[in-house]
Amino acid sequence: MLNKIKSLFVLKNIFSHIYEGTKLDLIIYNKELKNKLKIDVIDYRRLSKKYIIGERNGYALEYNSYNDQLIFEGEYKNGKRNGKGKEYDENNILVFEGEYKNGKRNGKGKEYATYLNKGTTVQFEGIYLNGRRNGFGIDRSDGNLIYEGLYYNGKKYGKGKEYSKLKNSNGEYFYLFDGEYLNNHKVRGKEYINGKLEYVGEYLYDKKFNGKGYDENGKVIYELNNGEGKVKEYNYNGNLLYEGKIKNILKNGKVKEYENNILIFSGTFLNGKKHGYGKEYNKKSELIYKGDYNNGLKHGYGFEYSHKNILKFEGNFVKGKKTGKAKEYFKNGRLKFEGEYNDNMKHGKAKEYFKKGKLRFKGEYSYGLKFGEGTEYYKNGEIKFQGEYKSS
Repeated sequence: MLNKIKSLFVLKNIFSHIYEGTKLDLIIYNKELKNKLKIDVIDYRRLSKKYIIGERNGYALEYNSYNDQLIFEGEYKNGKRNGKGKEYDENNILVFEGEYKNGKRNGKGKEYATYLNKGTTVQFEGIYLNGRRNGFGIDRSDGNLIYEGLYYNGKKYGKGKEYSKLKNSNGEYFYLFDGEYLNNHKVRGKEYINGKLEYVGEYLYDKKFNGKGYDENGKVIYELNNGEGKVKEYNYNGNLLYEGKIKNILKNGKVKEYENNILIFSGTFLNGKKHGYGKEYNKKSELIYKGDYNNGLKHGYGFEYSHKNILKFEGNFVKGKKTGKAKEYFKNGRLKFEGEYNDNMKHGKAKEYFKKGKLRFKGEYSYGLKFGEGTEYYKNGEIKFQGEYKSS
């Protein structure tokens, strides 16, 4: 209680300039107010539509200081949330309901998420300790079960199960993983594809490390020893994502990558990144690039292709960007451009051609713009322009 304020009557007199009828407007405590009135104000918030000074006890409503929005309703003891309560976001949408102790989530509780199509649904339900998930909990995404198991200090810790978005004939979600966690990372367990065992073994930072992989008939198809060996990776619905060698739990050597069971890359990896010669494909299995890579980026000489594997560019790449001598082609296979690039832009001496092969331009470029002496031609070979170009 405040020494200088003995009753609500005195409080109304002090703030008479904002008093209207029988209600007081929301007063937000800050240092300026304290210094101005020279009173020891601990905190002001609207509770149960009353102004309470000192300790809060019993059921109360708590409002946001900025826009008078309800942010909590529930039980208090000694000025802190204790007992059952509900939390709301700035749009007055329920985000949590459960038990509290000394101002923090403790005991059983539920977290909520709001989706456009499904409205507000339970995102997590389980046990809390000192404001964090501790003990058994069930996690959902967009209403779908994705995990159930143990938590410690807010992280997956101990036995747990992950689920796919797909369900079996009984309406139950398929397992993705069944095993143990440490600080949110898989330690050991079993992985499944559409309900069928795919891997059994140990993990290192969620990467398969020591174990065996199985095909859909239960036959062992690969084995990992200390993060080395040949593997196959699948997504939650059973589509192949990757096949190749693993070393130090990273992709190394010759590999193939897939998207919806369609090959999108074949080549070599080094320490988890594309390195050396490789080929990229689009979702129609058409070649779109072949050439060299370094540290995951196109680097060295390479070829790019358009629809139906038609060559459209060949030249040098540096750290993923066209740099150096290059050629571009029309769909009919005739030369369109020959010259130089720098940082993905035409830069240096160049020649450009019409579709039927006659010269269209001869001169120089500076970072994508014609610059310096140059000549342009009509399709019949006559000069259209001859002179100097300047950057704008």
